[in-house]
Amino acid sequence: MNSIAKGGTVLLLSAFLLAFFIAPARCCELFFDGVALWATAVLPAVFPFLFATAMLTNLGASRKLSALCAPIAKKAFRVSALGGSLFALSVLSGYPVGSRLLADSVARGDISQTEAQKLAPLLSSCGPLFLLGSVGAGLFRSRAIGAVLLLSNFLAVSASGVLLRFRKGGQSDAPPPLSASSLSETLLSSVLTVLTVGAYIALFSAAAGILLELPFLSRLPETAKGAIAGLVEMTTGCRLLASPCRLNVALCAFFVTFGGACVLLQQLTFLSPPVRALPFLGAKLLQGVLAFLFAFLICPYHL
Repeated sequence: MNSIAKGGTVLLLSAFLLAFFIAPARCCELFFDGVALWATAVLPAVFPFLFATAMLTNLGASRKLSALCAPIAKKAFRVSALGGSLFALSVLSGYPVGSRLLADSVARGDISQTEAQKLAPLLSSCGPLFLLGSVGAGLFRSRAIGAVLLLSNFLAVSASGVLLRFRKGGQSDAPPPLSASSLSETLLSSVLTVLTVGAYIALFSAAAGILLELPFLSRLPETAKGAIAGLVEMTTGCRLLASPCRLNVALCAFFVTFGGACVLLQQLTFLSPPVRALPFLGAKLLQGVLAFLFAFLICPYHL
């Protein structure tokens, strides 16, 4: 399996480099489009929350939040109080903030690797600012659609946590220790994280654009193009699907929840090695399907 995965990766990277040699100007244009997409749609929605949640954790706010979340976390998801507080912060912030918080908690010894495997899908919801602002108001020109996407995303992630709560996971109730990280260290860490996210988006957005310009794909309808692009880079797929159609809204709900290759690799970059990839990807696929169903049921027939 590893040899197949490596062979496929080498093949894809070779094709990507070949495309740059064949049409360098167009590929650079697509790459810069990805950078612009990150700067206008993702950076404002991720960086403030990334920095704020890290500082709140460093200042010990997670202790109080853990106490508030403990009853719900234990009953609904069968995770520790700290896991419940990380879930609350993740819902407010969106990916990859939750994955970064989880990785930091495992590194400090606050969360066991067993519980990290259980928590990883729970801490990978899409942020409300991105869904309501960038996708809803920005791409669809509709705050109502943004609200549908936000609700379906939250319901799907929560429902998957309930469905998967019987998986093994540690439940240590010891309060998380205060971190000694300074303001400058937290700021630098947040900047490096958001730059990593930008690099992923630029590369995968360019890859999605190159893919859609292939002769046998360029003639497809916009919905089909959006679905293909969404599997590679979620925001690009949502941009192509941004029309007031019930199916398109449901497909966008799938992609913002599942994440596509770009978002999934972002999260696995932070989560590796404590979180195994295949169980995490399986849980994310379940979340995406649930989000599609929720959005299709919630979204009105006539938008």
